[in-house]
Amino acid sequence: MPLDLHPFVMYWIVVAITTVLGLFAGLMARGGAVMLSRLVLVFVNALLIGVLVHAFMNGRASAEIEVLFTLPFGQLTVVDLFVGFVFAAVVILAVERSILMGLLMTIPLFILGNVWLGIWLVLRLPELLRRLRPAPSDTPAPAPAALSATPAADPQATG
Repeated sequence: MPLDLHPFVMYWIVVAITTVLGLFAGLMARGGAVMLSRLVLVFVNALLIGVLVHAFMNGRASAEIEVLFTLPFGQLTVVDLFVGFVFAAVVILAVERSILMGLLMTIPLFILGNVWLGIWLVLRLPELLRRLRPAPSDTPAPAPAALSATPAADPQATG
C-alpha cells in the first residue's frame, strides 16, 4: 500500500531520518561504539532494500526512469548519484589491500548502488576507523626543554 504523502513532504521526511541516522552512526563510530554504528548502517541499508522492493513491486521501472531523464532535477539526481559512486569507488579502491579486491568491491557499486556501498561500509568500518585514527606511537613527542628555552634565559645571551 503506497504512502499517501506529497512527494515533497516524503522527501524531507527521508532527509530528516537519514540525516539523524547518519549523524548518529558517525558519532557512535567516532566514540568507539563501532558495533552500534554498524547496526545502524545495517538498519538504514534494510530500509533502502525495503524501498527498492516496494518500487519494483509497485512501479514501472522503464517508464518511470524515462520520465526521470526528461526532468532537469531528475537528470541532476542521476548525475549526483553516480558522481557519489565515483567518490565512493575512490575510497573503496584506496582502502582495499589488493587491486583485485578493490575492483571486486567497486564494480557492483555502479550496478547495485548504495545497497552495495552500505554492505561494504558495514564490513569495512572497523578497518576504516583503524586506519583513520593514529596509533599511540604516531603521536608527536613533546619538544625537549632545551629547545623551548628563550634567549633571555641563556646566560651567554645577556653578557
